[in-house]
Amino acid sequence: ECGVRNEDSAPWGESWACCVSLGNFGLPSCDEQRFPMMTASWLLALLQFLLALCSLASVGTQKHTVMNLAWTIGESDNQMMYVGLEALVLDTNTASARVVQFTDDACIDNYCDLCYDSSITTVFVVAICFILSIPPLIINYKRASRKRDQHSQKFWGMLLPVGGLIACIVALTNFLDGCYYHLPQADPLHADIEWVVGPGSICLLVSLVLKPVDIIMHMLIPVIKDDDELMDNMHGSSFAL
Repeated sequence: ECGVRNEDSAPWGESWACCVSLGNFGLPSCDEQRFPMMTASWLLALLQFLLALCSLASVGTQKHTVMNLAWTIGESDNQMMYVGLEALVLDTNTASARVVQFTDDACIDNYCDLCYDSSITTVFVVAICFILSIPPLIINYKRASRKRDQHSQKFWGMLLPVGGLIACIVALTNFLDGCYYHLPQADPLHADIEWVVGPGSICLLVSLVLKPVDIIMHMLIPVIKDDDELMDNMHGSSFAL
């Protein structure tokens, strides 16, 4: 049964039948290609880490940070608007670009308060997405070798990307519902504003799309141990980093 331990003295990750069953699942042909597959998965994990870092770096009020990592960009005949998580940059035809924080007195439109309120949750969830992108770098490296592989490695290697996937979806959805849909559709001179996806949200979206690939990679590669290696792991650490 899923909740039954195989050995009372064994660490959690190598003892629960559910975890062991998950570890044993996979294709022998994928085990033969373990090193190139997990190397590719490690590179994808590195890319996800960097993308999550870029999305998290968009939290700030510096002009160049907001402009370069904006979550959405609006353009009209008279101005450009770069919207970040805590501020926006207005770049008009008649004045140089300036930063307007959502909490500034000068930001009197309704979307200012709405974007600020939603940013609190969005920033928190993006931080979770970033944190969850760190352990896969270690796990994918360890799973590239059959000798270093463990059932718990596969378990966490699949679970963490699922958590990151959920966090990315929540962050993007919260930004859309709490801020994006409330942004103005026309500038002060009544010219229509066309909104496009910005670099900050693109980074998180690409990271979201890559996570299922990581999950599938781990699922396809089984944990294969000979008897000596199995006994060593049963008395060792279940998730040694």
